[in-house]
Formats: sequence, C-alpha cells, structure tokens
Amino acid sequence: METTEKPDPPKTIIQRLVGGPRGFRRLLVRLGPTYVKVGQFLALRPDLIPQEYTDELLELFDDVEVVLWSDVQKILHRELPDFEEKFEFIDPHPVASGSLAQVHRAVLPGGRQVAIKVLRPNIRERVETDLRRARTFAKILRLAHITFVVDPKEVFEELSAWLHQEIDLETELNNLIQLRELAGESEIEFIPDSFPELSTSRILTTEFVQGNRFSTILTDRNVEIGIREHERGIDLGVLAENLIQATLRQMFEYQFFHADIHPGNIIAMPDNKIGYVDFGLCEYLDDNIRHKQIQYLSAVYEGDVSRIFRALLEILVPTDDSDARAFRSDFNEECANWLSRDKNTYVKGRSPMAHWLVGVMTAARKNHFRIPARLLAMYRTLLTAETIANRLCPRIDIRAVGYDLLLSFQLNDALRALQPKALRQLVPDLISSGRDSPRHVNQLLSELSEGKFTLNVEWTDDARTRRDNDRRTRLLATAIASVGVAFLLAIPALWQDSSPFLRFVLSGMLVSLYISIILQWRRLR
Repeated sequence: METTEKPDPPKTIIQRLVGGPRGFRRLLVRLGPTYVKVGQFLALRPDLIPQEYTDELLELFDDVEVVLWSDVQKILHRELPDFEEKFEFIDPHPVASGSLAQVHRAVLPGGRQVAIKVLRPNIRERVETDLRRARTFAKILRLAHITFVVDPKEVFEELSAWLHQEIDLETELNNLIQLRELAGESEIEFIPDSFPELSTSRILTTEFVQGNRFSTILTDRNVEIGIREHERGIDLGVLAENLIQATLRQMFEYQFFHADIHPGNIIAMPDNKIGYVDFGLCEYLDDNIRHKQIQYLSAVYEGDVSRIFRALLEILVPTDDSDARAFRSDFNEECANWLSRDKNTYVKGRSPMAHWLVGVMTAARKNHFRIPARLLAMYRTLLTAETIANRLCPRIDIRAVGYDLLLSFQLNDALRALQPKALRQLVPDLISSGRDSPRHVNQLLSELSEGKFTLNVEWTDDARTRRDNDRRTRLLATAIASVGVAFLLAIPALWQDSSPFLRFVLSGMLVSLYISIILQWRRLR
C-alpha cells in the first residue's frame, strides 16, 4: 500500500526572501558588523519577531570575523603610544570578538590580569553610513502605509540609540564605575574593576572576569560537560536563580541596570556569581517608574489578573487610536492561556510567563497603546534574563523567585517611609489637614443631611481618564472613611467609658487615613 507524504506548508514571504531563521542570520553576517548588531538587537526583542528567529539570532554573538592583531596594534599605538610599557603581556588572539569591538586578555606589570576592549577599525563611520540607509528604509516603510505591530521609525530610533551607546567607550566606562559602586560586595553578582588611565574613547581596560560565558554553557548539550561544570562549583539551578535576583536587584534596588545581558555578556563564575562584561547599555529607573513596575511585576508573579490589568493601565500611554475594549479582550485571552498552562510546561524553550509577557506587549501595540521608551529596555532585559534562566534550568520557579524578592523590596520601602526623615516631610501637610478637616467634615455632613451631596459615576474607554477617575474615587472613599472615624472620636461617651487602647487605635486610624489622603491628593495633582 502506497503512502503519500504530506506536502510541506507554504513558505511565508520572509522565508522565501531570507531562507527562514538560519538564512536570516547568515544574511546579516554577510551584510557586516552593523547588521550583526541589528540581529543582536532583534534577538532581544521577542515582542517584534517570532521566537524561532530570536533563538537563531542569539547565535550571532559568537559568529563574527576577528580583527587582525596588526590592526589592533595600530589602534593601541594611536590611543596609548607607550602601551608596550603599560602592559607586561597582551594576547594577540582575542578572547571575544563582537560586531563592534573585540577583547584581548592582558597582564599589567604587577601581574594583574585585565581585558582590553578595542573598537573595530572605522566602525564609527561604518555605523553612521548603515544608519543613514536604515533611516531611509524606515521612511519608505512608513510611506508605503504597511501595517506593523510597531512603527518602523520607533524601531529605528531605538536601534540608533543602542548603536551609538555601544560605540561610546567613555560612557561605558562611566556605566561600569557606577554599577560597580552600587553592587559593592554583592554575593551573587560581580562587576569588574576599571582602569580609566588605560582607557580612551576607542579602548577600555577592565579587570578580567574569570569563568565561563553563558553562550558556551547554553550551546553545550553534552551531559559530561554538565557534570564537569558541576564539579567546578557551578550549579545551574543556583546560577539561574542568581541571574533573576541580580537582574531585579539592579532594577529595583540600584535603579541602574545592565540592559544588554545576552549570553555573551554574562559569565558563570565558580561560586555561582554572575559576572558582567560590556556595559555600553545601562539604563536608569526613576522613583515613579520603579514604584509602578514593582506593583505590576508583583501582580504578575502572584498571578493576580485584575491587579495586573490595573497596573498596566498605569504604565501604558494611550494614543488617539487606542482601543481599550479590544485590548482588554486580548489581555484576558492571553491571561486565560497563561494560567491554563502548567508553570513547568515550556513551549519552544520559553516558559508560560515569558509567552504571556510577550503576548501582552504585542496586544498593547496592536491596539495602539504605546509602551514608554524607558520601559522597553527593562522589559527586554527581564525577558532575556527569564529566557536564559529557563534554558539553564527549566525546573526553576521564576515566579516564586521574583515574587519573594519584590516583596522584600516593598517591605524595605515601607520601613523607609516610617523613618523620621520621611515622616518629617509629611508633618506640614498633616498639620494643615488636621486644622482644616473639622470644617470640611462639617461641610460634608451638612450636604449629606440636606441631600445635596452627589457622586458622579462615568465610564470611559480612555485609559488616562479612567485612571484619573479611579484615583478620585479612591480619594473620596478614603475621605468618607476618615469622616466616619472622626465622627466616632467626637462622641463624648467614647472618652468617658471606653479604654485608652480603643481611643489610641481610632486615633491611629485617623492619622493613617489623613496621610493616605495627602499622598493620593499629591498623585492626583
């Protein structure tokens, strides 16, 4: 009996043009260093391209042509004319070769091992030329009125900023110094020391980080290699957990984080520390963004769908074309798929939570909600850390690790709010509220007794308006609660017959409500 083979599914336009994920990676390599960097950028953007492409593009980090040692020597002579006297030894064979720079191992006269990062010859001119072509291509795509999940101009601007930071070694030196100072004597992360006197705009000298690059560990599927890594003191489960914790700590404790943690830029050290290299891309989180992101991610790690959606509306920026109803429908569908999966079930190497995070970002873009530029780097870094941690150890419960750490940040914030310095800042407003509250209470009670008090309830699909209305409603509810407590405290019998403890509790409640009113009023303004 003859069997007929099923025909292969029809290829998409992209597959026919570039030959699928592998063909696309090879095409970028042929086009040159800037396009390799474009591929690295896209590898960390699973919200823009399919996962099979992001997985393939991760291989770009170790697939770059090496700069000849004679060319490197010319750059060293130009930047540090007496470099032979400053270094006892420089290995002519690079330990890492990237699309924009390569790294050579060296030894200082005192015996200390260092790494010298050298920009590729003429790379700045090459980047500017390629960016002009990319800018023209982005304009053509916009004029063609082709529908994209994200505006090509927005992608170009982010890519342009990415590349300019990467080729600015003076900025990288400053990023390294700041992150090392913030990390201090961290037990789970290692930020190398720097040597400003041996660094210029084209070369950067840092302490050499001992260990194995994650790119090597992730591509090695041999069981014996895994055993050998364990014998060296590397536990892949602990390493994965430390990566998640170090990433969240940099974001929410230091508020300054390494934003380019691809597998070639992080190193597994013998004591399960995460060693970092290449600090060209680092980002800040201000207090306001930090507060909102802790709320959002806490809800995500806890799986509280209602809180997640409310936190999302605080984060996303609506546009004139935003469709809140369609976004909520897409959001609920993504949540249903996410929560229906087992937390240890991984699809195409990505956990259910990572699938969900990408799905929500894509749904927001599809329904014309804008993700603030400052948050894109944070989400990209979180997704990359989560993906790498999953590939290291699929059994790790990332939600539990993240939730416990964010809870500790929230507790620390609450303790800091009770410190004398923080409380002193609230005293003037608290005294003012205490002085004016009896008059406001009398006015509110008068309106209630005369039937003049009205509460307008309005439904709107506009996210910003709805957010402001929710804040006003919460403010009003808190004010009504404070009136009730103040009314109880005004009863003479309470002071004659009740215990001091009850009066103390009610007084504390009233003070807390007044503080809440002040804080909510500040946010509303």
